[in-house]
Amino acid sequence: MNANGTDPDRNQMSLGLLVFLGILITTVLGGLLFWLFTWAQSDNSAFRAFGDVDGDEMFDAARTAVTVIGVIGIGGAALIAYRRQRTTETAQQTAAQSLTVAANAQTTAAEALTLSQSQFKHTTERALRERYTEAAEQLGSKSFAIRFAGVYAFASLADDWLTIGKPAECQVCVDVLCAYLRTPTSAYSDNDDDADDDEVERSRPTAASQEDEVRKAILRVIADKTRIPKPGEARGTWQKCTFDLSNTTLWDVQLVGCKFDGGVDFTGTRFGGMPFFDRSEFVKTSFAKARLTYGASFRKCVLGDGVKFDKAQFKGAIRFTQAQTSGLITFDEARAWEADLFFQEAHFAPLSSVTFNFMKVLGKSTLNFTNAWFDGGAVDVSSVRAEIESRLIFDEPRCWKRPPIVKWGEGTSPDDVSPTPWPPLVDEQPDSPGRHIEEIPETNRSRIVRDDE
Repeated sequence: MNANGTDPDRNQMSLGLLVFLGILITTVLGGLLFWLFTWAQSDNSAFRAFGDVDGDEMFDAARTAVTVIGVIGIGGAALIAYRRQRTTETAQQTAAQSLTVAANAQTTAAEALTLSQSQFKHTTERALRERYTEAAEQLGSKSFAIRFAGVYAFASLADDWLTIGKPAECQVCVDVLCAYLRTPTSAYSDNDDDADDDEVERSRPTAASQEDEVRKAILRVIADKTRIPKPGEARGTWQKCTFDLSNTTLWDVQLVGCKFDGGVDFTGTRFGGMPFFDRSEFVKTSFAKARLTYGASFRKCVLGDGVKFDKAQFKGAIRFTQAQTSGLITFDEARAWEADLFFQEAHFAPLSSVTFNFMKVLGKSTLNFTNAWFDGGAVDVSSVRAEIESRLIFDEPRCWKRPPIVKWGEGTSPDDVSPTPWPPLVDEQPDSPGRHIEEIPETNRSRIVRDDE
């Protein structure tokens, strides 16, 4: 219905009727023209014109009429073509204007979306910074419960910064947690290099100590956020972060199955109790001047490039059993006192290098490479200084592709080195790293098993 209340479709003629009317009008017009031209050639009245003209005159009149009709038709066709061209140009202009309007609308929408995203990002960052202030106040509270909640508030905040693509802000949150661990409290002794291990042991808080629980929570968060994922699990969110845990005292460290691509700084750190780093992967990590005086476990670790134990102090059982080297690892000027460093079944892989330059092995200590895989990686023990009661053990290596660098000659070895004579016999029973020898109960035989059995 139009504005006048009528249906425009009812006033439109059908195509057939329009064709019929066109033929009828053309025929009538042609007849009239033919009669007019015939009468013009006759001297009689209009009603007797056809009786006074011959055939040639009638043919000329018909041809002239047809020509006039043709001219009129050409004019009409030209008018129609003109109208069609104008309509087409108008439609094109309208379409171009529509595209321009659509493009402008799209541009406006994109600008509005960008502005909206910018405002959302700004609002989100402002909210996260407000959360940072709140979390810092929580972590600095005198209340144990509030400090404990502050640990997880910082952990959640760090993950949220990563979610919006701000790893530097995540690192700030990690730095705060590490700084908390480095801060001495009344429950922890100051990290005085002159203090002996008994003093460190006495300074350890009781199991019920609230401060101890807060620090344990931080270590648990670090372990969870750097965990190497199992199939189907998400990757640890903090694996690329750096961790500064230097010059502090850490208790009950259990960073098991973790990956530290950004590196960890344990320089000068005392480890109270026995720390566990089993199955973890380290690069750019420093244990320089660290004190591992209650033993430590690095079973199945991957020691990557830049791992340093220079001038570290070892005591008790330090297990690198089935560890694998990758890159440069140094134990230069380290000191083992009544310690057993087990590199049993360790895999010294190609392109790796492990140095023990001027390391001291004292007080019935051992540097044990039994069943190790010297598989192309360089191992330099030529300058190790061992006391008479201490020993270096290389019994039954599994692979002898690149022997360790030693200072004694072929066929001989010092009294503090096993085996003699040198070089040791190679135990070639297993065909690859990751297997070990297990005694079968009630027999004197052994079998080769995989580590996951």
